[in-house]
Amino acid sequence: MTNYTTAIGEALAALRRKKPIVHNITNYVTAHECANVLLAIGGSPIMASHPGEVQEITTLSQSLVLNIGTIEEGTATSMLLAGKQANTLQIPIVIDPVGAGATLLRRRVATHLPSQLEVAIIRGNASEIMALYEISYTAGGVDATDESLPITQAATTIAKKYNSVVAVTGAVDIITDGTIVVELHNGVDLLPMLTGTGCMTTAIVGAFASVVSPMTAAIAGITTMSVAGEIAYSKLQHGEWIGSFGRYLHDAIGLMTPEMLVEKARIVVVKE
Repeated sequence: MTNYTTAIGEALAALRRKKPIVHNITNYVTAHECANVLLAIGGSPIMASHPGEVQEITTLSQSLVLNIGTIEEGTATSMLLAGKQANTLQIPIVIDPVGAGATLLRRRVATHLPSQLEVAIIRGNASEIMALYEISYTAGGVDATDESLPITQAATTIAKKYNSVVAVTGAVDIITDGTIVVELHNGVDLLPMLTGTGCMTTAIVGAFASVVSPMTAAIAGITTMSVAGEIAYSKLQHGEWIGSFGRYLHDAIGLMTPEMLVEKARIVVVKE
């Protein structure tokens, strides 16, 4: 049995040594924050989305993150071109199906990419994963969730369908490769109140995917963000709120050590 608590500490140390280039075709609303957290965690971000250069940029990278948060004309084409190049070079791909249930376009792109590409990790919230799972499901918005949904079943089914690790973030995070199921119990309520924490988490997962297996990368990336959130929350003083929390969060990611991550991680293997 893999000791994931030990593994994520080793993964952070490996990431800091390697300093991987992470190519992001991502949400323009959060691109700046994603680039900053990648630098903080020890990676090197490239944010390139023009179809004329994405294949070349992917060739220079150690992982590829595809985030559909702000789909524009040509974005899906760029994602597919970059993804096929990544597959050719065996570069891991992480997909974030932001708001996948909100519109037909988002749903089409979110399901087309993993059906055409070999994807290492799919990371989303409960509504986004359910949108991939059930064709009739529609979300009320980008951040809509429903705690009554059979999310572990959905995640396991999607993982098997696409031969990927599926990571569902929420009050309790669920990570599965279709057989193993792991729960993560870190985090604070302020994280979903800060724009971009989901996208930032996916970017960090992408960095980890360049140095460890998809399962360990998903656990390490999500736990890093959640533990950083706990540290940031603990630093808030009277009169400080979301703005200060965001600043402390970036600091906590940059100052995270393997020892801190191992000490604070709350990882439960539900099924092996």
